[in-house]
Amino acid sequence: MVRTRFLFTLALFTLLCGILPACSLLEPCRSAACADDARISSDVQAQLRARPALRANRIDVQTIDHVVYLSGQVDSDLESRQAEAIASDVPDVKRVVNMITVLGNAY
Repeated sequence: MVRTRFLFTLALFTLLCGILPACSLLEPCRSAACADDARISSDVQAQLRARPALRANRIDVQTIDHVVYLSGQVDSDLESRQAEAIASDVPDVKRVVNMITVLGNAY
């Protein structure tokens, strides 16, 4: 289950980066929109780090056109939902796509 979800998340992220030219993983972006996206990612990461129980070092943040993509691993559904709520509250975020893997659900 965890492996399947991880592979799905990886495939989705790869697809998004392949079709969206603003993806900073493919090439450096110098537009104003990319600067906003970088600031949003930084703000989300700062808010996540302000909650040590979330272990923000295990949550990756990527922002494309003001849409925040969360990935990584947490121990519970509650942590995943909290990370999503925190990201949603950051100014200028249009939407949050939560691709976080919940390890506590693995059997």
